[in-house]
Amino acid sequence: MTHAGTGKNSPRDLLQAMLDRAVVEYSNNGHPHGCFVNSEPLLVGERAHNRAPTTQIMQETSDNEQDEGSLAALAAFTQVLLAGLVVYTRDGAYENQLQRVAENAGQAIPS
Repeated sequence: MTHAGTGKNSPRDLLQAMLDRAVVEYSNNGHPHGCFVNSEPLLVGERAHNRAPTTQIMQETSDNEQDEGSLAALAAFTQVLLAGLVVYTRDGAYENQLQRVAENAGQAIPS
């Protein structure tokens, strides 16, 4: 799990920070591209386990008053985006291509 954001931020800022970090990690040439946890079917429990702390981090660092259900949905949306970036990376996308996707995904969340 990425610990993006240490101060007060909007949910969009937090999502963008997480996606930006994923782009760098997934495209790192020091290991196979992508993320094993986000792509291995047998690790579905690990992905589910990561959504709860992502929701908590969003609650703790968000300036916006949002209910836990909205933040849980945003955490799930983030996990879906991360899984999509994994597939795109494993299919050969370059860092700049991943970054464009991450920037567009960030625009889907109201600030």
